[in-house]
Amino acid sequence: MIVIVCGGRDWRDETYVHARLNVIHATSPITEVHQGGFPLARTWAERKGIPCFEYRCTDLVQRNWEMLRIADPETVIAFSGGRGDGVENLTALAATKDIHIINLQKGMTNA
Repeated sequence: MIVIVCGGRDWRDETYVHARLNVIHATSPITEVHQGGFPLARTWAERKGIPCFEYRCTDLVQRNWEMLRIADPETVIAFSGGRGDGVENLTALAATKDIHIINLQKGMTNA
């Protein structure tokens, strides 16, 4: 399964994020991770030996559209919450394309 994993800037709970990704991966194997600067997703993918693609852009909306267009994901896994992040924008864009969204909020710690 090709996924986009996104998370707000305040996410620091690596144990929680990795555990949730492990549960999802166990039921629907993840074959590619695409992310826009969410290091917890990158470290999880690296540890699992799963290709991880990172998208960088100063315009969050442009970056989010680019990720959706290039990745063509089956699912967006969103660790919502935080300040000034593009998670809500990405999930809203994904919804317009009828992409499955898994929205997780527990485990966030404030920076």
